[in-house]
Amino acid sequence: MPDSTADAVAFERVAWEMTSQGNLIDSLTTGAYMYSWIISVFYSLFGVRSSLFMQSVNVLLGVMVVLMCIKLLS
Repeated sequence: MPDSTADAVAFERVAWEMTSQGNLIDSLTTGAYMYSWIISVFYSLFGVRSSLFMQSVNVLLGVMVVLMCIKLLS
């Protein structure tokens, strides 16, 4: 996002570094950098490094969480 904080910039940078290494299976991680790994999968699939693309993926994942919550509650 414009005026994004250090966390957003760091996660994006780590995601690009994971993509640049080539083998995403070896860089699979848990915890704080799992989000970066998910973004790196999208980066490697589409070959695009864009903060707007990353934000779009973030919105998509957020919508999926809301839909799953609705499904669980109904």
